[in-house]
Amino acid sequence: MSHYHDYSAKDFALDENFQKWVLNPDEQTTLFWNNLLLKYPHKGNTIEEAIQLVQLSGLSPDPEANVAYLEVWNNVRSTAEKDRTVVTRKFSRYASMAAAVAGILIASFYILQQGNDNPLEYKTAYGEIKEVVLEDGSKVTLNANSSLKLSDSWMGENDREVFLQGEAFFNVVKMSDHKSFKVKTSDGIMVEVLGTTFNVNTRRENLTVYLQSGKVNLRSDADVIALLPGQQANYNKALQKVIVSIEDLEETEDKLAWKSNLYIINDLPLSMVARDIEDNFGRQVILLDSTLSSYRVTAKVPAGDISILLKVLAEALEIEIEQKNNQVIINPRR
Repeated sequence: MSHYHDYSAKDFALDENFQKWVLNPDEQTTLFWNNLLLKYPHKGNTIEEAIQLVQLSGLSPDPEANVAYLEVWNNVRSTAEKDRTVVTRKFSRYASMAAAVAGILIASFYILQQGNDNPLEYKTAYGEIKEVVLEDGSKVTLNANSSLKLSDSWMGENDREVFLQGEAFFNVVKMSDHKSFKVKTSDGIMVEVLGTTFNVNTRRENLTVYLQSGKVNLRSDADVIALLPGQQANYNKALQKVIVSIEDLEETEDKLAWKSNLYIINDLPLSMVARDIEDNFGRQVILLDSTLSSYRVTAKVPAGDISILLKVLAEALEIEIEQKNNQVIINPRR
């Protein structure tokens, strides 16, 4: 383990065991890297940078290709740090605009840090993602423009209760006294767990709960519905009914990439990307041509930087994008 003392972010990112821990962790790799962090706490920032690099690059099984990629990344990053410019690699565009860009190299990342919130309330601003560790050891990752309020009796004799507005991913610790963890929403639906990982999204007057591991119960005044791993529940407010579906694993991982500071667009229409911009950055998106809604794009960018996202969209779709006050105005390129 001693040779890791002098590792750079690039060295960590090229380490196969490190890649496995980031991309496909198991008990053995998790224990190893947690112990390394305890032994070398000064490497924390370097390891965070390496994690971002592995997640953003999508490293291939070819070691030589990985080395070449990281050499390019290092050069681009050095340039970005000097003049704060963003460099992207543009790929071929389909003539029909049905699918825009196959992949993007971006020299931009940031390390998420927890702010000094009120212990009973945590909030994120537009474009901000934050991980908080609650008193019981549970971890909550808040997406942009979201808030989490703890009940006044948090960690008291009653069950652990929180109120969510926006979107959050929960990794709940199971208590020795089996005290449950309850997430309340404005729809009157409550998500109840003992110990598990799941995502809750309350945006646009909709409620979506995706269960990654463990088991959760959704409680309403009329019903109790149990979710199993891989299932997603959508609450139809008009019908006051919960609809449960089995989700495609790859699509779900793309949707949850935000908690790793990534925004993955996988052949989505521009209209859906515009909706995400409004939700996560608080900007009004105006499409000046109705045909723009159906333009489709594929890309991977940092989740918290709207300037990178807009540059990628402009290049990938060959459109014109103007930011004016709190608006994002999109036109076909002339």
